[in-house]
Order: sequence, then C-alpha cells, then structure tokens
Amino acid sequence: DISAMSTGQYASLASVKALWLINQIVDLYEKNGQEELIYFPYSKDMGEYAVIREFALELTKDCTTDKEKIDTVYDWIVENIIYDDNAIKHNPYQTLTTKRAVCAGYTTLMYDMLSALEIKTFYVRTTPLFANPYTVIDFLTIDRGEIPSHACLAIEISDGEYAFYDPTYGASDKEQYRCMDAEAFGDYMVAFSVNGIEIVLDGIDYTQYKIPGTV
Repeated sequence: DISAMSTGQYASLASVKALWLINQIVDLYEKNGQEELIYFPYSKDMGEYAVIREFALELTKDCTTDKEKIDTVYDWIVENIIYDDNAIKHNPYQTLTTKRAVCAGYTTLMYDMLSALEIKTFYVRTTPLFANPYTVIDFLTIDRGEIPSHACLAIEISDGEYAFYDPTYGASDKEQYRCMDAEAFGDYMVAFSVNGIEIVLDGIDYTQYKIPGTV
C-alpha cells in the first residue's frame, strides 16, 4: 500500500521508478530509430546551444571517459555558477554567460553540455524532503504544481548505468551530491517527473523497479 509508506520509503521508490522510466524512454527511442532525440538540447535557440556545445567540447577535450566528462562538467558548474533568485530560470545560455542561476539554470546548463557530448542525460523534477512538511498522502493527492519543486539530473555514467547529480546543492557540497544511487538520492529528494513525464506510483510493487545495471 503506497499510502502506508513513510516519506523515506516513498522517496526511495520514486527514485527507482525514475530510473525505470528512463530505461523505457531510451528503449522507445532506440526501437523507433530515433536515438538522436535522446540528446535533443533543452535550449530553444540553436545559436545559443552552439556556444554551449563548443564550451563543453573545449572543457572536456582531455577527458578519456564519459564519467570523466560528466564530473568535469559538474565540477565546473558547481565551482563557477552562483545561486541568484533574480536569475533567468530556464535559460542555460544565460546561466553560462552570466554565471548566475536558480536550480533550473544549473540543471539545464549541465543537461545541454552533456547532451552536446552525447551522454544520456535526463531532467528530473523533484522536491526536497527536508524543505517541506508534506506526507505521502499529500504526494498522492495534492496537485504537484502546488508543491515546491527542485531540478536534478539522472545521467548514464557507463553503459546502462545511471546516477543522480544535483549541481545546485553541489555548489555547497560537491561530493555529497555527485553520482548518487537511487537510495542516496531518495534520502533527500522525492522525484516527480522525468523529462516532463510524471512518475506515478499508485499500486506499484517496489521490487519490480530494481532495474539491473543501475547504480
């Protein structure tokens, strides 16, 4: 019974379901011969995206593995972007050029940089467990648009293996929010959607979402 879970159990389940959903998205694109859509950028302006792509390629030119590229991009973002409530929220180019952002800016910049490097990256909308008073019943019944949201990423760190990254919180503790498995991510976040696709948990058997090949 989902409603009988603790918030921690619910958050862990949501994290695992997010990874399951990612596998379904990737499988669908691959079956339809649309693999290129996996790397479609968040940026709407292709001129701005070209600047981001060039920067990502230059930054990672000496990296030899995807994991090294991911961590190089993550490190640059958490070390150089300043949190600013007045920043434009969903424009990765503005984040790159002004070096100021809220969580969506941190996340969409990293999303576009990794997409430019052809690394599978997924935008995960979440809410922090420690920043709100909501119960599992609330998560099941309240319109999620009314719950304070946060943005994170799920990234393929090797063939078929995914981990969560939070570049916003990483600015305060780089190692804690780098390369988290579903359990670690669920300790502080409840995942609500992946690339805009809502995570629905009603009636789910927890064990069926223990996906082989995920960290």
